[in-house]
Amino acid sequence: MVSASVVVAVVRELGFVVVVLDVADGLAVLHPTLPPGAQGQLGGQLIDPQRRRVGPARTAVPGRSRESLKALADVAGSAGIRLAVENTGGGGRPGSTMASILEMIDGLGGHVGLCMGTGHSQQAHLDLLDELSMALSSGKLFPLHLHDVDSGGKDHYIPGEGCIDFDPYLERLRAHGYDRGRTLEIAVAPAEGVALRVQQAAAVRDQWQEAG
Repeated sequence: MVSASVVVAVVRELGFVVVVLDVADGLAVLHPTLPPGAQGQLGGQLIDPQRRRVGPARTAVPGRSRESLKALADVAGSAGIRLAVENTGGGGRPGSTMASILEMIDGLGGHVGLCMGTGHSQQAHLDLLDELSMALSSGKLFPLHLHDVDSGGKDHYIPGEGCIDFDPYLERLRAHGYDRGRTLEIAVAPAEGVALRVQQAAAVRDQWQEAG
């Protein structure tokens, strides 16, 4: 099994365009974006990590992400690890929709799939049920990153603390028979508040498990 250090080393060698979020249980979750603090010159225009510039550089990123993902997919495939590409939170960014990620990973192998971050879809002003249906129907949805978003667009809240209605989302998962990984992706709390946040997240988990 490939280690986290191997995956990170491959990403660093590529320079930018994908960021490793997590490696566990033979699954690496990636973002199609520039690494934090990185800047690159693509298509004759400088772009920052937040993709605030619009122009030729912005349209060049999906191609570079594809090249990087292809290199990672080759390494991961030979090492027995799966890759899941998570959607980004900005509307119009490369990889902000399930459809754009499916296009990006097309032909990379059965070990490369999707990770849907609910908060990121909300930040991009997308319909969560439409995005989920797209992911489920593709057969390529690996894990879910479940988190809420407040009225100002800040994410990584415990479900129920923000503006997302999770009930129809969970019902769609149950109706489809989805049984893969689910992670409550919660922002780091101050040290003195960690225990309480863990308890609050666990309460939501238990409630959802009881509901089926």
